[in-house]
Amino acid sequence: MKIIETFGHEMFGRYWDFKGRTSRRSYFFTWLVGLLINLSLSFLAFLNPFMSVIALLWVFGTLIPTIATTTRRMHDVNKSAAWWVIVIVPFVNIIFFLSLLLAKGTGGHNNYGEDSSIVFALFCPVCDIEVSEEASFCKNCGIDFDLMVCSKCDRPFEEGDQFCSSCGANV
Repeated sequence: MKIIETFGHEMFGRYWDFKGRTSRRSYFFTWLVGLLINLSLSFLAFLNPFMSVIALLWVFGTLIPTIATTTRRMHDVNKSAAWWVIVIVPFVNIIFFLSLLLAKGTGGHNNYGEDSSIVFALFCPVCDIEVSEEASFCKNCGIDFDLMVCSKCDRPFEEGDQFCSSCGANV
């Protein structure tokens, strides 16, 4: 899953979702993109006072999903949302949030749901049907997943091909 898609899924696809779990990877990417957006908006607000209004709207608009994502991450390491109380303790709060970024989630099922390390489904690059992670071919269209695929259009190509027969890109 791409970084921006992960951010969109965690922040806006699960806006009010305080249940379940968020993996370490998803949490890290969500915080990374959020930090970059916040820094960019702060810089723009410094240059143009009107942008401070936009920055403020962004902060308030992302407050709930930020709390929800962090709560789900706490769940992933089998901690209750009651651990939010720790944010009022200076320095300890920084160590706690760093531990959320670094700690591996509980393997398998825990008190808050199934393992979050496999968050997103896999899809066939040709017919866009969901497939299992172990599948070596698509049961719908028959494509062999071990074949090489075009980086531009995700269509398979044969070894020795110089161009994609679908989009014409160099392979």
